[in-house]
Amino acid sequence: MENTIKTDPLLPCNHTYCISCLQELFMKSMQDETLMPPRCCQKIIPIDLAKLTSTQIENFHAKHLEYSTKDRLYCSQPTCSTFIPPKRIVNGIGTCPKSGCGITTCSICKAASHGKLDCPKDEATAAVLATARKAGWTRCYQCRTMVELTHGCYHMTCRCRAEFCYVCSTPWKNCKCPQWDEERLFVEARVRTARIPARQIAQTNNGINFNEAVQRMANQLRANHECRHTNGWAYTRGGGRCEECGNYLPQYLFRCYQCHLMACNRCRRNRL
Repeated sequence: MENTIKTDPLLPCNHTYCISCLQELFMKSMQDETLMPPRCCQKIIPIDLAKLTSTQIENFHAKHLEYSTKDRLYCSQPTCSTFIPPKRIVNGIGTCPKSGCGITTCSICKAASHGKLDCPKDEATAAVLATARKAGWTRCYQCRTMVELTHGCYHMTCRCRAEFCYVCSTPWKNCKCPQWDEERLFVEARVRTARIPARQIAQTNNGINFNEAVQRMANQLRANHECRHTNGWAYTRGGGRCEECGNYLPQYLFRCYQCHLMACNRCRRNRL
């Protein structure tokens, strides 16, 4: 009987995943848009490494098309809500591809198609958007989902990877709106400064006090608001909530050396 050696896939970033973990990542990416396309250390993972079945590959490509489509259209029938790919949209009218449905939907107002009549006013949606705005949420110009302003910077990044201005909702760097909410910026600076051990603050900042460290952190956040997290991560003991996915981890998190973002292992590897 011939012996065979099983080797785990080596990714473009030189990390090694066991095949079951890699397949799990691809399966999760079809349910969670923030994981699409599957990647590690910001490098896309080739699908052939995951050894998926033909059905899984077909489903993956369908989801990849959905998540990469700008201004997506879904079937207006609430009990269906199937994604309508661009090739099924003709003259502004999308036809649901689901077998047995075939409902047509207006690509402008996203409601049931209404012939040559003007799009009806959706007062309910307008009311929801107004309430969301007051709560600090805005709508992504690309996929139309709601995004929350959590930090001081008005640079928003949606789960669909679209980047835009919180104030005017236009694509990022295409407007003259202010870049910061100063009050939120200093709140975030205090939170991140508090994470750094006092001894480390004293050693790296020539003995300055906490308030001075907060000011420096605010300046650092301004400079690194588009941090790519490429300077490494510090393993941090103790429970906490991941700032990227919101999940609570009871034992440890990772802190970005540059911007001090706290993230779980899944996020630092496969989301950021």
